Amino acid sequence: MANLLTHLARGDTALSNSITGISSLASVITAPLFLSL
Repeated sequence: MANLLTHLARGDTALSNSITGISSLASVITAPLFLSL
């Protein structure tokens, strides 16, 4: 859905995909750390 909106807004879809991937990886790493505190 985000890629479609980025494409329709004539945004940088490669940048959008990169940010989505980085945030997904960051959430997988940081969520267990915060839950263990």
